[in-house]
Amino acid sequence: MEYEIIIPDSLVEQLLIEAAEREVSVEEIVTEAIQKFIERTENIAD
Repeated sequence: MEYEIIIPDSLVEQLLIEAAEREVSVEEIVTEAIQKFIERTENIAD
């Protein structure tokens, strides 16, 4: 399943820099962030 996520312009440059430093794609960073958010949310619900 794919979702379209709108990233505010103010965060795009930071994401590009982080992606370059980690040598990964912006998509990977966003996916990782969403997965961590979901995990934390599930842990809070338990």
